Amino acid sequence: MIQTLSLRPLLQRWQLTATMLVIAYAVCWLPPAEGSIYYREHFLSCRGRSSYPQYYAIISRMCDDCTNLTRDNSVYVNCRENCFRNELFNTCMNALMIMRDTQKEYREYAIIIQEG
Repeated sequence: MIQTLSLRPLLQRWQLTATMLVIAYAVCWLPPAEGSIYYREHFLSCRGRSSYPQYYAIISRMCDDCTNLTRDNSVYVNCRENCFRNELFNTCMNALMIMRDTQKEYREYAIIIQEG
């Protein structure tokens, strides 16, 4: 019985530490949530997102693949910046070895989505 009582504070500290690590991971490494300021700005800059969901899904997936390739979560946000019309978007297409014709299509999709 005495040994059980001395382990309880250690177990509580371990649980607290594990909980704090999970929270730190969620805050630092997970992509922005739908309620975040970034998400709202992105949604507003991509006016045609709901009109052309098939185009949005294709180029958004490309940014997801680039994020997975680089293992850098800032790529998740920056690739989508200005409704996919930025230099990182082009860099990601090259890093993923997407063919030139397909790159041109993706750029056209981004223009269509941005203009709505």
